[in-house]
Order: sequence, then C-alpha cells, then structure tokens
Amino acid sequence: MILNRLLLILLNVFEAYVWFKIVNLFLKRRYSVNVASFAAAIVAVIMITKSVLCWDNDNAVFNSMLTFINFGIILFLTVYLFKDSLRLKILIVLLYMVGLAISDILVMGIFLLTKETVVNDFSKPTIVITLISIISRYIVLTLIRKFHDWQNNIVGVENKLQDMIFLMIITDFSLVFLTYIFYLNISRISPEMILLLIIFNIIIVTIVFIFNIYRLLRFSRQLTENRLKTQYMQMQLQQNENMNILSNNLRSLRHDMNNHIGVIYGLLDTKQYNKLKSYLNGIYKNLQEANDIIIVNNEILSIILNNKKHLANEKMIQLVTWIEVKDFILTEIEICSLIGNILDNAIEATDKVPVDAIDIDREIKFVCVEKEEGWYIDCKNPFVEAPLITEEGLMTTKKNKESHGIGSRTMQDIIKKYNGTLEYSTDDINFIVKIFISKESNRSYQKEKNM
Repeated sequence: MILNRLLLILLNVFEAYVWFKIVNLFLKRRYSVNVASFAAAIVAVIMITKSVLCWDNDNAVFNSMLTFINFGIILFLTVYLFKDSLRLKILIVLLYMVGLAISDILVMGIFLLTKETVVNDFSKPTIVITLISIISRYIVLTLIRKFHDWQNNIVGVENKLQDMIFLMIITDFSLVFLTYIFYLNISRISPEMILLLIIFNIIIVTIVFIFNIYRLLRFSRQLTENRLKTQYMQMQLQQNENMNILSNNLRSLRHDMNNHIGVIYGLLDTKQYNKLKSYLNGIYKNLQEANDIIIVNNEILSIILNNKKHLANEKMIQLVTWIEVKDFILTEIEICSLIGNILDNAIEATDKVPVDAIDIDREIKFVCVEKEEGWYIDCKNPFVEAPLITEEGLMTTKKNKESHGIGSRTMQDIIKKYNGTLEYSTDDINFIVKIFISKESNRSYQKEKNM
C-alpha cells in the first residue's frame, strides 16, 4: 500500500513535469525559467494533495470537484506566466489534459489486451498500473515534443498551428468523453466492447492527425511558393531600377562626351592636372559601372548576380564571380531563391569583417558552372564568428531564428527536390557552401522543362 501511494505521488510529480515541458514548448515565458519551475512545483503539490484527498474517498462529486479545481489552477498559472494569446494558452492546457486522458485510455487498453485485470480495477490502480501510467505519459510527452520539433521545420505554419491543435483537442475530447460514458455503464458492457472502443479512438485520432499534417504541408508549400514569387518580383524590380540608373548615366555620358573632351583639353592647356585627374575619375566611375555588369546566358541569373554585386559594392565588398552555365534545371523562382539566399548570407557575413582588417579580405568568391555530370555551385566568404554547423545543417545564432531559418530551409527543400547535395564547411577564415545537382538523377525534370 505504501509503495503504491509513493508511486502515485511520483506519477503526480511527473504529470506536473509534463505540464512544464508542454507549455514551455508552445508558449513564450513571461518570466525566467526559475519562476516557471517554481510554478511546476506548485502544480505538483496541488496534484499530490488531490491524490491524498481522493485515496480513501469514493465520492465521485468530491473527486470531480477536485479535478476541476486542479484544472483551474493549471489554467491560471499558464495564463499568468506566459505571453501568448489567451486562446493559445487555453488550447495548450486542453492539449495537456487530453494528453493525460489519452494516456489513461492507452493503459486501459493494454491491460484489457492482457486480460489480467477488469475495468473496475482502474478506480483503485495497482503498482503495475501506476508504473504503466508513468510510461504512457512519457510516451505522450515524447510524441508531443516530436510534433513540436517537426512543425518548427515547416515554413510558416505558426498561424495554422492553433487551428490544428483545436481540431485535435475537439476530436480527442469527444472520444475521451465517449469512453467515460461507457465507463459509467461498465456493468452493462463487456471488456471486449471497451477494447473495441479504445481501438476505435486510436484509429480516429490517427486519421485526424494525418489529415492535419496534410493540411499543414499543403499550406506550407503554398506559402513557400508565394514567398519565392514575391522575392523574385522584388529582385526583378530592384534590378530594373539599377539598370535604369545605369542606362541614364551612360546616356548622359555619351550625350556630354563632346563637352567632356572640351573640358579635358581646357584643363590640359591650363596645366590644372589635379582637377583633370579628379574630373577623369568621375568619368571613369560611370564607365566602371558599365564594365561591372555581369552578362550570362541565363537572364534571371544575370539579374540576381548584378543585383547582389550592386549591393556588395555599396558595402565595399568585392564580389568575384565565375559563371559557365548554358541551361539550368532549376526554375527561375528556384534560382532566385537559392542563389539569392546564398549571396545574401555571404554579403551579410562579409559585411561584419572590419574594412581595415589586415589578414582578412572583404571578398566573396562565387562559382556556378555546368559540366557534363551536373551543376556545381560554390560560394566562399570570410567571417568574423564561425557559424555553427551540425549534422542537420547550418544552425542560425541570430535572435529571430524563425525568420532567418526560412531561407536555409528553402535552400534545403530546393536541393532535396533535385536529389542534390548541400555541404557547409569552414577553413581558418572562410565559410564555404558547396552544392551539386546531378543531371543523371534529374532527366525527368529536364524533359519537363524542355517541353
């Protein structure tokens, strides 16, 4: 009896820990982690008190009242300690409560399958039932954590997450309530019927979960495509603006050429060599802008490279390119996103290198070549602080991780689509990105593009 009650206390403590982990996964803390930990301890004490009061009390109304009070305190602590919307806070608390209920249903199903107990025994759980309950709660917590990690890797699902949780909670709550109704009439229902109900519950929950995953994936795909199209259009507009400025400068230079020659002769005749040098530098600057234009066979690639070269020049960064591409398997939007993100990251990292640095050049080397076996894309840029590279890829250290992580995930999605490889590496002072896309593994895409 003593061991059983100690295990029940341990179960209560673990349930408080589950609450602590779930709310910290989905919600933003208003206070420090120590305050949240103290709140979890309060929840544990409340749950233990509830269990102690219910040990020798078979009054269903009293037990239900304690459960309701327990739920209210948990909801109050969640609302008070976290910043997010009230709707999301309530949904997360409901997710926690439904998770515990599903855990109990799983335990009931396991014991009905083994036929070592009857349903009435669950009102007074044994040591084995309590241990299985702890394990089942750990499984539910693990599944919720896996779901959270998975949705974090999908672009732009934050706004849809609440709707998905709400639909799952409504479904789960309905099934739990149905199970409870059966439990109240257990004297008229066979254990086999309860087992069938549990299996039915699991099947329905699985179907709803898969349906929601499908909705999230479709929404994320549409959102990614819209973002790529927007980025593509913005880059075209910027390039058109830059080309218009350059065209106007060249037109003005050609129109004023006679005047320029006259001024040059005048400065030579009067031997004003310093003014002549300054005047020629101004003309040379306009000519240099024309010489800096990168012209390649792929129009969108030309637009991106010229746009990024203009941006690099403004930041006093030298962008050196080597381009040998006749045809690209990627779509224009994919080229815009992939190359644009690579060069944006390179320019941002290089801009942190001091202009007066002695041992580091503010120079980016970008290579994009097409060979018989496929396409090679390499980019090398200096850094001040080495990026964090893990087995999963490049980890951002920026504060707004969600926003900055979208570019990297989009790159990975594009490379994955074409069965390519994406490698990150560093040497003493440079960060290096290497991409390879095979022609052999993309014959179908090439035929589709050529149609």
